[in-house]
Amino acid sequence: MRVRMDLHVHSAISKDGNDPIFDMCREAVEKKLNIICFTEHLDLVNNQEDLPDFDFDKYSKLIGRARSYFSPGLKILKGVEIGEPHMHQEQFEKVLKMDFDMILGAIHWIGNHYIGENDLLRLYTKEQIFEMYYIELFKAVEFGGFDAIAHFDFPKRYLGAPFHGSLEDEILEKMKQNSIALELNSSTIRKGNAEPLPGTDLLKKYCTAGGEMITTGSDAHSRCDIGSGFDILEEMIGLCPTLKPGYFEGRQFKVIL
Repeated sequence: MRVRMDLHVHSAISKDGNDPIFDMCREAVEKKLNIICFTEHLDLVNNQEDLPDFDFDKYSKLIGRARSYFSPGLKILKGVEIGEPHMHQEQFEKVLKMDFDMILGAIHWIGNHYIGENDLLRLYTKEQIFEMYYIELFKAVEFGGFDAIAHFDFPKRYLGAPFHGSLEDEILEKMKQNSIALELNSSTIRKGNAEPLPGTDLLKKYCTAGGEMITTGSDAHSRCDIGSGFDILEEMIGLCPTLKPGYFEGRQFKVIL
């Protein structure tokens, strides 16, 4: 199938995003995408009841203006990416009351170290990093409450070839139980990796476990990266005929037919 939806995109609203929402929407139209979801970073903080500095009203207004300008050719969805939701339950409850179309859950940190830090490799082997990552990922999907898990085997982005953790099967089963979709994330492809996150082996495991809901995202932080690597995602989706690619609107999953 042709992938025409990029459901993991960061604009300048995110601290590490580079381009305004309007510019990214124009890029999506030029690349003939039908759906784009902005999943701005909301990094929750330990021992803090209120949400961090995230201008939800400004974000909502910018999305509203973009919808007015680009509709009906481009469906623009309002999302958020939250790291380690299981560690910030009170704050996460407040996020659930906001009118997001999609909430992405993610693991970006192991203890006090971002997964891409060189310090981690000085402290642990690659195998240990993957194992610790999967422990946190299992905790997140067991906690649940979000719609899709971003970049399933995230350490692969920085460490190269994946190391399969002992909890993979348990994570995939818990995702099914909690109705959490699997994201195919193409960010590693533009960084020179042959496969996205997750790769073929994990995608087949997901299908074998009865997983069906799949979303697609570039994890673009600049407009030029929107939709990049989607030809690879199309091939991978074709490997599992039981998959149901789709998107979230109003927190409800809608299958692309």
